[in-house]
Amino acid sequence: MCANVVIYYNDSIDSDNSAAALALMRATVGKADTRVIWILEPRQVSLGLTMTGEQRVQCLKLIERHFPTRGRPFKVLLGGLLNEADLDGIDGLNAQDRELLQLAVKPENGPKEDAILHGRLTAWDQVTCMAGWANAPVEVLMDLESLDRIQNPVNLNFHHKEELVSRSEDELKARQDIMNEPLTQRVESLRKCPGFGGSTLGYAQLDDYDGTFIFRPAASGIPMYDIAEAISLKEGEISDILASIAK
Repeated sequence: MCANVVIYYNDSIDSDNSAAALALMRATVGKADTRVIWILEPRQVSLGLTMTGEQRVQCLKLIERHFPTRGRPFKVLLGGLLNEADLDGIDGLNAQDRELLQLAVKPENGPKEDAILHGRLTAWDQVTCMAGWANAPVEVLMDLESLDRIQNPVNLNFHHKEELVSRSEDELKARQDIMNEPLTQRVESLRKCPGFGGSTLGYAQLDDYDGTFIFRPAASGIPMYDIAEAISLKEGEISDILASIAK
């Protein structure tokens, strides 16, 4: 039984989160009395949305011009703080500028299944990095139940594309080809793309036990588990689970 249990609960795989994970691993390495439980929180996504660097620059300029009292243009764009009524209220707004300002209107989330797909892929990348740092197997849990209650505060038009982490040059080129397709076709292509689905990351086996998915890499022995029905657990049940994991 471990004397100390540390629960790491964070989304992935932004640089600050990865740095925190690395710092925690270094702080606990070699401590036999300490067990770290790694739990990754997925985020809602809307596959296929994208913004070029030039679009971002022009959109920020338009926000500053038409909405000078809304605060920093970057904050407005990042949060998707404009709405359709804001755009309708601009006299003489041409179609091109409206299309650019539309990027500062927060879009609807995509289906939960897309968020799960995206979450698993980023978790695969995260656990691969962590296993490399530790030079040992790493077990990671995914809190998929949180998707039913959390709200992504970031404008999905502007969101960093975490699925591009650890991709090869060929995979990046394949994604760019997909992003040149019409939006509807683009989304379907991303769902089916082997690189996006994670099948090129070395994971050769998928087991399904009553809704709990276990991913096993072909050689490195790194499992990743989804938390099933975690939101319905009582405090005592959670304590029992953590106690069993810490043994």
